[in-house]
Amino acid sequence: GLLAEESEGAVTILDVKNEKTVISRDDIEEMQVSPVSLMPENILKDLTPQETRDLMRYLQDTGTLHQKRK
Repeated sequence: GLLAEESEGAVTILDVKNEKTVISRDDIEEMQVSPVSLMPENILKDLTPQETRDLMRYLQDTGTLHQKRK
């Protein structure tokens, strides 16, 4: 998952469903950065350049809307 928060006693990760899981540092043997992206490979391969731009715009707008709701 993605590291969402960390403190001296625990780390919080987000999974692919954007659900948070808190893990005690005592239960963590090792943490390391993944060399692989969470995004599936070649996900944009079959999209046209315009479809890719539309998707990026949508994702940017969705993030902006999410921030406004907080």
